[in-house]
Amino acid sequence: MFLLSVIWNVATLAIILGYLSVEFSSYFPSFIHDLYLFGKVRGLSGFKLQESLFQVPKSWFRHFYLTGVVINSTVLAITLYTVCGTGIWPEWFQDFLTYIGHPGKEAEDLTPPLPMVLALVMEEIQVVRRSIETLYINSYSNSKMSLVIYMVGVLFYSSIGISILALSEAGTISLDDFYSLSWLHWYAVILFLYASFKQFSVNKKMAKLRQDKNGNVTNTKHHIPHGDLFEYVSCPHFLMEIILYFAISTLVGWEHEVCFCLWLFVLTNQLIEGYLVHKWYKETFPKYPPERKAVVPYLL
Repeated sequence: MFLLSVIWNVATLAIILGYLSVEFSSYFPSFIHDLYLFGKVRGLSGFKLQESLFQVPKSWFRHFYLTGVVINSTVLAITLYTVCGTGIWPEWFQDFLTYIGHPGKEAEDLTPPLPMVLALVMEEIQVVRRSIETLYINSYSNSKMSLVIYMVGVLFYSSIGISILALSEAGTISLDDFYSLSWLHWYAVILFLYASFKQFSVNKKMAKLRQDKNGNVTNTKHHIPHGDLFEYVSCPHFLMEIILYFAISTLVGWEHEVCFCLWLFVLTNQLIEGYLVHKWYKETFPKYPPERKAVVPYLL
């Protein structure tokens, strides 16, 4: 198992343990809940969490994506320089990849150059779009998150591009390579674009709940969203996040162990957080639509 795979699996285990600390709260000290719960779910019944020096505004979410733009753009630029040139990584970059466990050209099942580049472009679209949303569209309340959650978010979006390259092969690409893409590759691209558009639309719908007709924020209260996928689940944006990274993992191939572990982390995190948000909605709003599920329509 590769180093980055271990890191993603440890992060997934930490998410699960954090959830268990919430479900069996009497067996865990309160500081664990303070580190794990963020945003509106800090208001779940049974938890009296106070603000502290270890809490930062949830609006700092934008730092996740801005950091992702800087680092992913750098990784993408190095990759394009390589695949449009000699097809060989710069020596210092190859040393870095070797350090994190890249097996080299002798390994089998490495992701070919074109799917690798497409996956990096897709991640670039994601972090740029989310940066724009957090800066100009999202309307944040005064809720908080712990420094631990903040650092995990920054590290997550800083590591995705490197995770894609961890089991990818350098080489050159040409326009003819696009004809060699399978239907599964194109399916992954289309699925990603759909999920990206849908996530943007539901995020915009949530932001409008706190805005007037001119787009000015008039309140920071929580409201019940209606319409679109909100009629089926409480957290369609979490569902789209799962689908986005499912598409990226499909594009690079499910034999790409690092990206598979990354997707498992996203899946675990979004399902658990979605369940807690759904639970908070039902506690907070007595007339919350009972037919809605948390993340997956008709199922969860």
